[in-house]
Amino acid sequence: MFFFFLNVGLEIKENILYGNLSSIKKASFPVIGSIGGVIVPAIIFFNFQF
Repeated sequence: MFFFFLNVGLEIKENILYGNLSSIKKASFPVIGSIGGVIVPAIIFFNFQF
């Protein structure tokens, strides 16, 4: 697991510095999608708990 997340982190860093995510305009859609991917399941979970 350590090597997997290390590899993912290094690839994300490379894309932020030199690749497709180097500008704010290009990076905004993946960032919004990842935030939504965390928040939406949490909202669904809390709706079923209460």
